[in-house]
Amino acid sequence: MAQVQTQRTPEELGNPEYNYFIAFKIEPKETDKGKIETRIKTALSSTSGTIVGRRLNELKNDVLEVMCNDAVFNPASGTYAAGQGGRAKEAAAAKAFKLKEAVGIVEILCQTRKTLLKSELIDILNVANKPVTYFTEDEFFGALSYLEKMGVKIIDNTDVSIPFSEYQQAEKRLEPLNKKDLYDFLGLPPNASSAEIQKASDEQYRESNKSSDLKKKQSVSNLCSTVKKLLLSGQAARDSYDKYLVLRDKVWADFEKRKSFSIKEMSMEEYADYTQKVIDLLKISAAEAEKMLAVGCKFFQFNIVGKSDGSNFEVCPYPDCGKLYIKGAKNCPHCGKPLEILCWNCRQVMRFTKEDKGCPACGATVHAYDLFRQKCSALDGLLAKPVTDIAALQTAFLDVKNVVPNYAARADSAVAKKVSEYEGVIAARIKREETTGAKYREEVVAINELVAQKRYQSALALARGLAVKYPGYDPENTRKLTDGCTAVMNSAQQQVELAKQYMAQRNEGMAVAAAVRAIKLCDDHTEARQILQKFPPKPVTGLRAGLDGGKIRLEWSDVKQDYVTYTVIKKVGVAPTSAEDGALVEDGLSIRFYEDLNIVSATPYFYAVYAERYGVRSAITATQTAVMGYADVANVRQEVVDGGVKVTWDTPQNVRSVEVWKNSGAVAPTSPGEGKRVSVSENGFTDAGCDGESAYLIVCNYDVKGKSVPSHGVRAVFKPFEKTEPLRGVRIEPLGGGRYAFSCDAGYAGKVRLYSAATKLSIPTDTTLRYLDFNSICKGLSPVAASPNSEGRLVFSLPAGRIYQVYAIVSTEQLFIVSPPVLINAMDGLARCAHTFADGTVTVTGQLHPKATALIVRVGQKDYIDTPETGGEKFTFTAEEFSRKGKLELKLKTDTVNYITVFVEFREDGVTSYAQPVRLTPPIDYRETVPVLYAMEYAPTPSKPFKVTLSFESDKEVALPNMVLMQGRPRPLNKNAGELCERVEGVALKKGLFSKKYTARRVITAKPVAANTKFALFLDEEVGFIQLKEVRKL
Repeated sequence: MAQVQTQRTPEELGNPEYNYFIAFKIEPKETDKGKIETRIKTALSSTSGTIVGRRLNELKNDVLEVMCNDAVFNPASGTYAAGQGGRAKEAAAAKAFKLKEAVGIVEILCQTRKTLLKSELIDILNVANKPVTYFTEDEFFGALSYLEKMGVKIIDNTDVSIPFSEYQQAEKRLEPLNKKDLYDFLGLPPNASSAEIQKASDEQYRESNKSSDLKKKQSVSNLCSTVKKLLLSGQAARDSYDKYLVLRDKVWADFEKRKSFSIKEMSMEEYADYTQKVIDLLKISAAEAEKMLAVGCKFFQFNIVGKSDGSNFEVCPYPDCGKLYIKGAKNCPHCGKPLEILCWNCRQVMRFTKEDKGCPACGATVHAYDLFRQKCSALDGLLAKPVTDIAALQTAFLDVKNVVPNYAARADSAVAKKVSEYEGVIAARIKREETTGAKYREEVVAINELVAQKRYQSALALARGLAVKYPGYDPENTRKLTDGCTAVMNSAQQQVELAKQYMAQRNEGMAVAAAVRAIKLCDDHTEARQILQKFPPKPVTGLRAGLDGGKIRLEWSDVKQDYVTYTVIKKVGVAPTSAEDGALVEDGLSIRFYEDLNIVSATPYFYAVYAERYGVRSAITATQTAVMGYADVANVRQEVVDGGVKVTWDTPQNVRSVEVWKNSGAVAPTSPGEGKRVSVSENGFTDAGCDGESAYLIVCNYDVKGKSVPSHGVRAVFKPFEKTEPLRGVRIEPLGGGRYAFSCDAGYAGKVRLYSAATKLSIPTDTTLRYLDFNSICKGLSPVAASPNSEGRLVFSLPAGRIYQVYAIVSTEQLFIVSPPVLINAMDGLARCAHTFADGTVTVTGQLHPKATALIVRVGQKDYIDTPETGGEKFTFTAEEFSRKGKLELKLKTDTVNYITVFVEFREDGVTSYAQPVRLTPPIDYRETVPVLYAMEYAPTPSKPFKVTLSFESDKEVALPNMVLMQGRPRPLNKNAGELCERVEGVALKKGLFSKKYTARRVITAKPVAANTKFALFLDEEVGFIQLKEVRKL
């Protein structure tokens, strides 16, 4: 086990996660040893579950020495020196890490814009210093000073204050009074004097105190206080409010509207436009305008994004620098390292940038050099091997070429030269593999086949020949083959030597056992087989043969012999005289009996048996008398006919005649002559008069030396078949969740059962078959458990992950009919399917089944499509394309609602099927959200009906659906709150002749209501792409 490193490695020292102040969140200015030690031990007890946590626990001693004892480690002595400034050094490193992190974020912003807000920089500062302060504001902005020298503008929006919240609160209080600002509330012009403002405010306050409306009295009182604060507390406060009023409708109202629609970003172009508006409206300098606008951006929470001022900064590509420099510099102004270098591939001058776009002459990137060396090293490793797979060699060679794909354009480049060098070497290696290697492998295959047969003696001879025929080619494999065969041969030879010793002791049994063990190890061991030849098995004894029904049974005895099997031969007419004199019936028997079923009736058979031990035979033992059998008819079967009973059979050889006798009922005649005789044709009979169950006796008659000898006879019971018809209108519909419903047309006779198979079987369909033959005809079918539902359909389930052929079978007691199969694809075609939608493109991911051949996507505009063949817009992707990309992408039509269904296609044995469809839910609404602003003008009165004017405005043409105007106290928040005032008919917004906006107007008459009633407008039915937003006025 490797020893644990108890001090940080150079890599860890350069990683902020292993800085002790950062890891344990300790203030750099903390010096209390007790507090530091407590914080460290508490943190270590709860961080051991992570890689960093486990490593910090390993460094515990180092942590405590540095942080608690202010120690520095001396590598030479392997000891710590306390009080040597270790903690201060660690704190300086923490500050450097965090400061670099914060500056890096600012540098990223500067790559897209050259105008920054001080407030957003302070936000970055605060995030970097949470929860511990690592550096000061002065240190942060000092580190950023180089950016200002390079032209970055930092707008200080922290020294300007605009009390937006107070202004908005005042406007909310003015709204019920229908006053547009504080001057309107006081009844004064904006240039009124402070004395006039004070007098008007006092008058408003006195008048409100006369009112009995407590709510109005409180509202006026609050407004008077606001007047005092905003207009009478000083000229600066009043100037600020006056400027706010000037900018309110042209600037701040836009900001408020953008925020209400959750717009959180403002482009630099928009920022510049608003800056110019402020300059034009207030007649102030650009610097003052930018500060005011920056304060507004902070209050309304806008991030300024996008390029500005033609930003031309780049990041230094060297890891130890990483600062910004102005494009075109030949050396980094901060670290001094070159930004124009010689291309490692073509030796032309190229710029080295963070993006590493590559050499303009050859396309090679700086970082590709390390990759080129790595790929060359991998290829050299393959070439150094005595044997190399050609495919691996070609792949490695292709990897070298792909480092610079356009390497061939410059013959003098490093990659082109290396490729040329490799080409000759690889061509020679491939030729060697295709000639010498191919022959070598052929012989290795032959050796392995001999090894599989345990013929190690022959295999060893071939293996030793490899080194002679193919010197230097794969010597390691040749050695392994030779050593393996030699080891087995040595083990077998040990047994042979043991057998020789037993032979010398005249111990036949032990000698045979040792020789057999040698042959089990090496089947072609010549010496072992020679030993067995000297000790052949003893002949069997007591051979007996007799007739047992329709077969001949042989039995015999034997002395106790190990490792023997028995072989049976037979001969017609006379007994066999040798192992080759007769037909082989069975060999390799380990039991001492045999039943011969393959006999011809009235034929005299003689049999012989001999023992055998690993190819060494005993003398034969033969029967001395013949055995004859008298076979009955075979394969008796009832044929399907209309009315009566028709039976056929297979007649055995040498039969003179066949007789059939029958009894009514289930008990067959016991012998010929009993019951009623039935006429027989060549291979069966027809009993047309049979109308119920009858039992039959079928007997074969043989002529033996002029005398008729009957067989034992076959007894069977038959009755006429019940008629049935094939099923019509067979249907199987998916119910979801792996469940299906079977149905067919009514009018069939019998019972319907369902069966399944993995493939389509060769079963006769729509054909009447005998139930007795069901198991043989329907071999390979598995029953499917099904139960009827309330509609009379059979509901069943199939496990997912397979393609099924489902067969419906209708059957009576004697007959059955198989309907053509219905293919059901229960494969999980696209597992773990997920999708995302962005910029009009749907991206679908998931795990595609390895046997899938294609994906078909159907996109409906009104509902999901149920079949891959028709409906909606069709997109087709090959399985190879999906697997290569790991996804499929669809570009959707704009202004549509898209119901997307994915069908995974399978093709097997020429049959195309589809897995259960995958629906992307919910439907994707690609109608761009259209904000529609609306303003209401009304003066509610409790005494008579009044008018409510609804004005609408939008940047796009849109047709509003029907709406509902709700009323209540307080203002209704949704259409289900409050009380219905009136239904508003939908209206289309149109653009006026000289207007850039689309507008519309509706006027309705409302019933009398209380004066403080509030109103709100909502869409009658939710439409996702239309967003209604109320504003004070349009």
